[in-house]
Amino acid sequence: MAITLIIALVWAFVLSVTLVPALVALLVTGKVSEKDNFAIRGIKKGYAPLVDASVKGRWGIVSFACVLFIGSLWCSHAWAVSSSLRSTKWTSLCTQCASRAPVSRSHKKCRPM
Repeated sequence: MAITLIIALVWAFVLSVTLVPALVALLVTGKVSEKDNFAIRGIKKGYAPLVDASVKGRWGIVSFACVLFIGSLWCSHAWAVSSSLRSTKWTSLCTQCASRAPVSRSHKKCRPM
């Protein structure tokens, strides 16, 4: 069933790239004009000043991106360290009871949860 879905998606993509533009060129006649609707005009009105401010203050944007990147590295490191500390409390399987219960320091007897 998954292969059928993938084949259908691939053919839909091929038709959308080849057949649809050809049919539009053949069937749409006369002069075609493009106009922005109210949503696009509103988005452009808010987006253009934001892009202008970002270009003018590019070093601030780059600094902010670097701080976010370094912060994400720190968070991922802290998460990896804390998860490795949590996983040291557990053994893979206890040989006596075949459970994942915490094992005592001597590793001879399981402690019940």
